[in-house]
Amino acid sequence: MCGVQFGPGVLALAAYLNKCGGLSYGKIADLFDEVFHLQISRSTLARALQRLSDKALPTYEGLV
Repeated sequence: MCGVQFGPGVLALAAYLNKCGGLSYGKIADLFDEVFHLQISRSTLARALQRLSDKALPTYEGLV
């Protein structure tokens, strides 16, 4: 799936499930496939959440 972008809702849900729910990237990928018929790989989730954390870092540092 080259060139496919996932929207902010998908990324926010993935981040919530991973950080608050404790689900692994594999379990999140399985859930998205089962519930939303959205195929996303574990590595794509990992990279997306890394980019999300990079974007949030300045805000986090400002709050600390």
